[in-house]
Amino acid sequence: MHTYQQELINQKLANDISEHEITEYYGKNKELFKLEGPLIKGLFIKVPLTAPQLNNVRSGISQKNRMLSKAWKNTACRMQ
Repeated sequence: MHTYQQELINQKLANDISEHEITEYYGKNKELFKLEGPLIKGLFIKVPLTAPQLNNVRSGISQKNRMLSKAWKNTACRMQ
């Protein structure tokens, strides 16, 4: 059934819009695609498993994540 559904979707969406039309639309409407801020922020920390006080690092990251989560929820509530 999945193959049938995929083929039906492909037929319905069959390249009715050319790459040129997409590029032209984007070029004329760039202001519609500008972001007011970043979509995602990340933090990557590589710490050896044998590092001293590794649990302190883990708890600090966990605390930071909770703070960011609260800030994100507050921002999302203001946007509604």
